[in-house]
Amino acid sequence: MLVLLAAYAAAAVSMPWWEKRLGRAMWFVAALVPLATVAWAGTRAARVLDGGVYQRKRPWTRSCTAPNSPAITS
Repeated sequence: MLVLLAAYAAAAVSMPWWEKRLGRAMWFVAALVPLATVAWAGTRAARVLDGGVYQRKRPWTRSCTAPNSPAITS
């Protein structure tokens, strides 16, 4: 998901550059980021709609949660 957020930021910053080079066709380039978001969400939709949970586990996030939090599992 962080990659998608970075892609939105990069797209927002680079749109003036793309507009100078492509003119009105730059909107096709701008549409690629939301399309990637839809594809990313689509790959996870089946599990979530079946009652599953989408979680990513990172070793460093354990230190970001409160002690005795139900989110921490041993």
